Amino acid sequence: AVFVKKQYPLTVEVEGEGTVAEKVIKAGAATDYNSGTVVELTATGKTGWEVKEWTGELESTENPAEITIDASKTVKAVFVKKQFAVNITIEGEGGGTVDREVLSGLDDGADSVYEYGTELKLTAKPSAEWEFSSWKEDLEGTENPQTITIDTIKAVTAVFVKKQYPLTIEVEGEGSVAEKVIKAGAATDYNSGTVVELTATGKTGWEFKEWTGDLESTENPAEITIDASKTVKAVFVKKQFA
Repeated sequence: AVFVKKQYPLTVEVEGEGTVAEKVIKAGAATDYNSGTVVELTATGKTGWEVKEWTGELESTENPAEITIDASKTVKAVFVKKQFAVNITIEGEGGGTVDREVLSGLDDGADSVYEYGTELKLTAKPSAEWEFSSWKEDLEGTENPQTITIDTIKAVTAVFVKKQYPLTIEVEGEGSVAEKVIKAGAATDYNSGTVVELTATGKTGWEFKEWTGDLESTENPAEITIDASKTVKAVFVKKQFA
């Protein structure tokens, strides 16, 4: 009398991109398994994919996972695209913002997490009186906007700098003008928003009369705010005596 183990098929399906390796843990065969066989299933995602769960007659998130063959079994391995964060920082506090636009792939909304392979367009938008300078870290250069492909966690820094304008001082008559930065400035060209104090000093026998051009005043010293290219003339006249 010849007895044989009952044999059952194990059908493995795949959702997403990946493969499943079958490993017999206890007494099995090639395609159909003897009743009582314990099979270890190992799911391996393709590049950019990861296993999420097993469904069907094996419900688990473990990987590898074991299943006992005591009837015909159908198991599905569910793979999903990996997701990665895109971390954007601003250099130059208050200098601007960065807009994101998904060109291809899944837009997650507000979580700054994107599927593997997503193409993301980043546009640097400077605030008033600022300008975009460059990208740093996982984006480089000055091109704006730029597209970045998400294949791992990304870190991008957008560098903004204050606009700079020249302050041109002219002199009419005999004298000199001293420049004194009252608020946040640079050497020759001044950051936008810089307040400069101008002090006019006449040469011997000359005295200050007025400022003309982009500063109209008779005060001395006088202050001017740099929010564009500025030209100021200091007018000196000869002193008069009775």
